[in-house]
Amino acid sequence: MKKTTKPEFSSAVSPEPLTDAAASAQAPSTDKPEGNRAMEVKQKTLRRKSGKEVNPKGKETTSPGEFSSAVSPEPLADAPSSDTPEENRDMEMKQETSRQKSGEGEGEGGEKEEEVNPNNRETGQEFSSAVSPEPLADAAASTEAPSSDKPEENKDKVENGVLTAELISRRISQMGRFGIGLQHLYHHLALPNYNLSDVSILCSYVHLQKLELPHNKIKDLSCVSHMPYLFILDASHNHISDFFGFQPPKNLKVANFSYNRMTKMKDLSAYLCLTKLDLDYNGFSEISGLEQCTMLTHLSLAHNRISRISGLYNLPLSHLCLRGNQLERIEGLETIKSLQFLDLSLNRIRSLSGLQNLCILSSLNLKKNLISEIKECKHIHELSLLRDLNLLQNPVQEQQDYRLSVVFLLQHLTMLDQEKVTAEEKVSSVNKYDPPIEVVAARDHMTHLVYQLMQPQMLYDSTLPSADSPYPILVLTGPQGCGKRELAHRLCQDLNECFGYGICHTTRGPYFGEENGIDYHFVSEEDFQNMIHMGKFIQTMHYGGHRYGLTRDAIEEVARDGLACCVHMELEGVLSLKNSFFEPRYVLLLPTDVEKYTGHLKSRSIYEPAQIDVAVSRIDLYTNTIEQQPGFFDNVIPCDDWEEVYPTLRQIVKEYLLSEELKGENNNRADDASTGTQSTVLSLAHSLLM
Repeated sequence: MKKTTKPEFSSAVSPEPLTDAAASAQAPSTDKPEGNRAMEVKQKTLRRKSGKEVNPKGKETTSPGEFSSAVSPEPLADAPSSDTPEENRDMEMKQETSRQKSGEGEGEGGEKEEEVNPNNRETGQEFSSAVSPEPLADAAASTEAPSSDKPEENKDKVENGVLTAELISRRISQMGRFGIGLQHLYHHLALPNYNLSDVSILCSYVHLQKLELPHNKIKDLSCVSHMPYLFILDASHNHISDFFGFQPPKNLKVANFSYNRMTKMKDLSAYLCLTKLDLDYNGFSEISGLEQCTMLTHLSLAHNRISRISGLYNLPLSHLCLRGNQLERIEGLETIKSLQFLDLSLNRIRSLSGLQNLCILSSLNLKKNLISEIKECKHIHELSLLRDLNLLQNPVQEQQDYRLSVVFLLQHLTMLDQEKVTAEEKVSSVNKYDPPIEVVAARDHMTHLVYQLMQPQMLYDSTLPSADSPYPILVLTGPQGCGKRELAHRLCQDLNECFGYGICHTTRGPYFGEENGIDYHFVSEEDFQNMIHMGKFIQTMHYGGHRYGLTRDAIEEVARDGLACCVHMELEGVLSLKNSFFEPRYVLLLPTDVEKYTGHLKSRSIYEPAQIDVAVSRIDLYTNTIEQQPGFFDNVIPCDDWEEVYPTLRQIVKEYLLSEELKGENNNRADDASTGTQSTVLSLAHSLLM
């Protein structure tokens, strides 16, 4: 019984039905049925005589058309075919004779046919090279084993953890020149997440310059000792416990050993070219061995067990990360003058002391620490290049007006707690905590005006009927100890027919020689505040931690006697008084000899050194006011010698009174009915000038 025909055999070895051309190559043409039947009978007779079944895939008798169907997904259009039964019979006879000589293709009496094996790599390659300009590697591979649906990267999976040359050949890259340029070698090898534990084969790859072995199970990296040209090494996420357990490649610049099992650092003085070192997520408890790394600029030791900063003396670090350790204070950074980025987040730090000398620090991360006081920012107040500060999740954030306070202390910040610092915030912080003296003066004036409007209105002796002839007031101003109080008293005594001394109130205690009710009215802070709420003041100011103020009653007391009022005050008081309806004459007494002025303050033995320094520094404040606001003061008199100052001051006062007299004479005749203070002062001034 005939079980297998030629068409059935072809479909067994080919996944696709044969085209007409391929079919003609596999079996004789069926255009002439009689010839085909005769050929099949003859073949069956020969098999029975031999007692064996012939394998049609024998090596010597395989026709090009038959193998092409087995190894190629596409049919061969140009395969040869037989046109006549005679030619078919001759071809089959030759094939049968060849099978008998070779002894191949024997079966069991022709009743059972062997399973066809299409795997004949050698013949397939020979044939493919004959019919195709490129070898059919993919087709041949498909005949050896069924195709896999797994991703390509899984094909390189290392099962036993041993790195092989085959895997290296697939992953190595970046060809470059070596030596004098006559030789080309591969410089870069990346093997991430390959389950590697043994990479000793890399000892032979001496020309590697960049080696990446992250996310493996490597414990030994001694192979790096054989890579003198290596300058980048990434061994993160492994099982390495030996810190730099290899001979140093002299060119190594970047090393990443994060996420390993190291616990102790050792001397790295041989790694002179090392610039970046990442040791995050290990078990280090101390920083050591880096003293000779004179090119190290980036160091990261995040999430270790470090409790004290040490071993960084004079290193050229620009980036330092000690995030997630056990630090309680900042120390050991005083000599790192080049540090620009510092991350100390997730520690136990309570104070910012220790950062004062980091002059070019631009970014500071202190997130999740124990900083509780805003005043700690004073330690970094002088770091003028600091732009980014992170204090998130610190107790200090719970304080009222925390953000404005920090912005005020650190005006150069552009980022605070990962939020941009706006210009509006900077202005608001200054106006809140240290407003310009002009702002303070305007604020005080508004306060006094509101409280005055709440009081019963009345007509004062210092209120004159003409706006062109305001009540005359002489104000002597200048830095502390310039002699303004002494000269005011002398002027009022010398010109007592014209001037009376206006006594101010203050919350400070009396200096030696001062008398209550003559020099000042010395009151408590509580009394001073009560007087403000009662609308008593027309001008107040802060100076030296104390408050000073001029009341309306002090002016009225002088005006009641028909005299002009002479007072003295600092610049802040002048600014406040300028906001009122009074139009005083302002005379500035300005020291020009700083040494002589300083000696005079010291000789009085009533001022602390800090007070003297402030008084001397305020000379520039007055000078800048003159330059920036011409005409702000009516007169400026150098006051290095009080005896020389007084004649000049007296002459200025005479001119002032004369101008007031001329104003009175030029007023509208309707003002002749006015009497009292104005007429008395002007008549006295006229007699004085005569």
